[in-house]
Amino acid sequence: MKDTVLMNQLQSLVSRNVIREIDYQFARFAEQFISATAEPDLLALLCASLSHELGQGNSCLDLTEFCQRMTVFEGSEISPPAYDNLINRLGKESFVGSPGQSTPLILYGEKLYLQRYYQYERR
Repeated sequence: MKDTVLMNQLQSLVSRNVIREIDYQFARFAEQFISATAEPDLLALLCASLSHELGQGNSCLDLTEFCQRMTVFEGSEISPPAYDNLINRLGKESFVGSPGQSTPLILYGEKLYLQRYYQYERR
């Protein structure tokens, strides 16, 4: 798996203790499942961000709030995508589904969940 600029930036954030190693590794894992039509850095960034949110005690990534941040992670230079662009791209990605679909990530309204956490929230 080749390293991208984003993955190098994420690795740097791990070394500075801005994000956890598991956040970085989840982004690398997700890269393996990205469809040819998707933008690999977008999904990797979302996976790292979602994992980071879980580490902060949140069950999901609020995409509206995420897209309004100045930077994705405090202490980073990574800018978030525009909200409309993000939602449009997620709709084309097989790694992301709607409630009831069997995909690793679930988009429910403006929130992105790991499948497991979405199920926990709905119980």
